[in-house]
Order: sequence, then structure tokens, then C-alpha cells
Amino acid sequence: KKEEGRRKRRRRIEKKEEQEEEQEEEQEERERRSRRKTRRRKTRRRRRRRRGGEEEEERRRATRRTRRRQRRRRRRTRRRRRRRREKKTKTKNKKKKKKREEAGGRRGGGGRGGGRRGGGGEEEEEEEEEEEEEEDKEEEIGGRRGGGEEEEGGGGGGGGG
Repeated sequence: KKEEGRRKRRRRIEKKEEQEEEQEEEQEERERRSRRKTRRRKTRRRRRRRRGGEEEEERRRATRRTRRRQRRRRRRTRRRRRRRREKKTKTKNKKKKKKREEAGGRRGGGGRGGGRRGGGGEEEEEEEEEEEEEEDKEEEIGGRRGGGEEEEGGGGGGGGG
């Protein structure tokens, strides 16, 4: 009886092992098949590409043409825009400069380093100095940033715009 039990057990184990081996083989076969399939797909694709080569070339050429056209158009518009912008800013800056020179303590006017700490009692001084400024303007470029801080004792370093 003991021997019978052992035999049964052994047989069961062997059966299990056989099944596992079969499953593994099946899986390998499946993998092989799938690999073959992908390979086939790739070759098919290649063939198709070869067949539709001329059409694709045509398409590529067309896209290149359109792209070139668009680029040209963009460049032209950009140039136009830039020119317009430059003109605008130029006139604007001129006007600003004039206002700055006329304004007293506000706007960093009168070529002084006015701006933030401008105003207050400085306005009276500036009106007297405006006659001298015509000569001084060349040296004192830049209202807010540098300006004529030398006369003001370099107060506050000129607010950075």
C-alpha cells in the first residue's frame, strides 16, 4: 500500500512537470509566431513605401513649396511691422524728451536726476537753471538714471526707471 501511494505521487509530479514543459513550449512557439508577424508587417510597410514613393515625393515637394511661401510671407510682414514700430517709438521718444525737459521736478525733468525724489522745493531752482541747461544738456544725458546727480550730492543713486 505504501508503495502504491508513492507511485501515485510520483506519477502526479511527473504529469505536472510534463504539463509545465508543454506550456513553456507553447509560449515559445507563440512568441516566435508573433515575432514572425511583426517582421512580416515591417516588410509589407517597406514594400508599400517603395510603391508609393513617387506620390510621397510629390507630397513632400508640395509641403516644401507651401512652407517656403509661408516663410517668405512671414518675413515680409515682420519687416513691415518692425519698421512701423521703430517709427512710432522714435516719435514717441522725441515727445517724451521734450516733456521731460519742460517739466520741473516731475519726470526727472530739466536734465536733473529728478524722478522719484524730485518735486518739493527743487522746482524753483530748476526754473533758474533752465537757461543754463541748453549748454549742459550734452553732458547730462539721461534724466532718471544718472542725470545731474553731481549738483544734488548724489542722493539716492537715481531711481532705476
